[in-house]
Amino acid sequence: MIQTQTAEIYAKALLKQQHISLEEAQQCQALLREHTVLFDSLCSPAISKREKHKLIFRVFDGTIAHFLDVLSKRDRMPEVFAILEAFETLYWEKEGVGSAVLYYVQMPEEAQLEAIRNMLCKKEGKRQMRLELREDPSLIGGIVIQCGNRRYDRSVKNSIAMLRGRLIQGVRT
Repeated sequence: MIQTQTAEIYAKALLKQQHISLEEAQQCQALLREHTVLFDSLCSPAISKREKHKLIFRVFDGTIAHFLDVLSKRDRMPEVFAILEAFETLYWEKEGVGSAVLYYVQMPEEAQLEAIRNMLCKKEGKRQMRLELREDPSLIGGIVIQCGNRRYDRSVKNSIAMLRGRLIQGVRT
C-alpha cells in the first residue's frame, strides 16, 4: 500500500507519543480487515461521531481506542490501514529490521532465502531483514526483490526485455 504523508505523520505520533505496541497495531488492523461491517461503519458519514465513539470504545480499549477515536473525529478512519502499515514500517526501522518483497515463480529454498536476507542486510545496512513472499508467474523464472525504492530484478522476463532492447539497438545501428 502506498503511504501518504498524513499516514506517516500519524504513524510517527503513534510510535513516539502513544507507545502502542506492534501487537496492538497488528491486532487492530486484523480486526478491522476481518470485520468489514465494523470498518465501513467507522468510515460512514451517515453514522454520527458520537455513535462511532461509542462503537470504538465498545470494541477496542486502551490507547488503540483513543487513537481510533481521534481518527474518527478527524474523518481519517479510511486511512487507518495506511497509518498502521506506516507504523509497522517505522517500528521495524527503529529495531534495525528492514523489509522487502520477494517475487518468485518457484519458491526459493530456505538456504536461498537466508542468502537473500544476508545480501539485503549488507546492502541496506540492517541487522535483520523480513521478507514478504509473493508468487508471480509472469516473471517466467528467477526473482525480483523490491526493497524500499530499490528493485533487484533477476527475472527471466527482465532478461528477455533487456536482450530484446539490445537486439533492437543493434538493428538500428
